[in-house]
Amino acid sequence: MATLEARTCEVDEVVDAHPFQRKVQLVLPNHRDGEEAKWKDALGDETPFYVRVEASPSALVQPDVVHGHVQNRSNQFAALQLEKNLDKDDVCALSTDGVLYVAVCERSYRTFGIVGRKSRLKKRKRYLVRVDLRGKKFLPGRRYRERVAQRLERGLGRGVFACASVGSDGRSQEVRFSPFSEVLQQKKYMEPEYQCKEMPTPDLKVWEKHWDHENLRLLHEWMGAAACRVSTPEALFPKEWEQSQVGTLEWNGFLLPAHVKHCVQMAKGAVDSGRYPWIGINIWGCTDAPISWGGAERGRGLAGEHHTSIISLPGSDAIVFRAAGRHDLFGK
Repeated sequence: MATLEARTCEVDEVVDAHPFQRKVQLVLPNHRDGEEAKWKDALGDETPFYVRVEASPSALVQPDVVHGHVQNRSNQFAALQLEKNLDKDDVCALSTDGVLYVAVCERSYRTFGIVGRKSRLKKRKRYLVRVDLRGKKFLPGRRYRERVAQRLERGLGRGVFACASVGSDGRSQEVRFSPFSEVLQQKKYMEPEYQCKEMPTPDLKVWEKHWDHENLRLLHEWMGAAACRVSTPEALFPKEWEQSQVGTLEWNGFLLPAHVKHCVQMAKGAVDSGRYPWIGINIWGCTDAPISWGGAERGRGLAGEHHTSIISLPGSDAIVFRAAGRHDLFGK
């Protein structure tokens, strides 16, 4: 596990570096009556959504997607193949930076026809292919797009994908595919789930001048206990911690960095207004995504999922925890 202390600008960088999330949760300490209604008002009537798509991976490189979503930098767009095991299956994903990643086994790579890089993980006989959909080769009229589409069609076949498009305001946008791509779509709404539980809660004001390793460890464990809603949290933490109502507000599905940053902004606003002394944000990465932080190769069975916890403090301060296995690579 890596423990990082960060300023707000660095929080955005951490969030942007990990494109695929399956769950985001706000942890609300010292939660008072009436706060649930305030959060509902803040969220408004629009519910975030993603689209579950059955299609060939070649649909992701058709002009409607490339020019309408990927190269439209005012929005974020991403897609991740579902129902696959990264350790043994061929997996395709389109990241928010416009790069298409295809993780394939050695046998598939021999006939794939697009050059990739052999896995850096010694126990894995796999290859990772990168195709930049924002590069010059994908300008209108270039034949390279057709070549990539053909390789995806022949090499991978049809599959199930989660796709999402998010505007600069954090709101979900409609996803549009070419009418010739034979795409089956199902919209999935991510309704916020609210719960509240009494548990011992740390007073971070006591620690603000003395953030030692033990205090950070306790805070990280407390965030995990709140996320898992453990049945007897009082047995895990110091007896001097006072009991308080702790609320959780979470979204499950397929979430992009723009979704997460919108949650971080809401949390920061609630803290700066004095409603909360601080707020935690738990983020769960998607299990079988082929990449991890900053486009680096994903460990999967050697590393597990990628989790991030952010503590939003008053002012511009924040604490960020990033959990990763020892085989993870934090750079390309």
